[in-house]
Amino acid sequence: QCALWSGTHSGHTFKPLEEVYGIYRNNLKMSLSKLRLHFIQLSSLSRNRRKYVHKSIAEKNEVYRDLHTKVSSIIDKFEFKIENQIFEMITHQVDIDDEVEKVNNLVSSVEQGLLVFSQAELIVASAS
Repeated sequence: QCALWSGTHSGHTFKPLEEVYGIYRNNLKMSLSKLRLHFIQLSSLSRNRRKYVHKSIAEKNEVYRDLHTKVSSIIDKFEFKIENQIFEMITHQVDIDDEVEKVNNLVSSVEQGLLVFSQAELIVASAS
């Protein structure tokens, strides 16, 4: 009769406690072995991923440095070219302003001469 059910049923075969303990212990050892193997695999995967992440970051930083260097070089060349063009334009502007002033002075001089010179003086002045 079964002591657990107040004798209401029977037919159980009881194993010695040491045997049951041994079975559970072996099952736990097998599970622990599987768990350790899984732990080792995960640890290895984690190390590999960490290495890959660090390598990827290093490669990204190298590409960034290369791009930064190239872009900086392009910007420097562009600035040098633009500054030279601006200097040339300013020089031309100064030359044009000088020419405008000369022409303006000449126009004023001729207009003044038309007003004050006699016919003879005008002919002599226009020859020079």
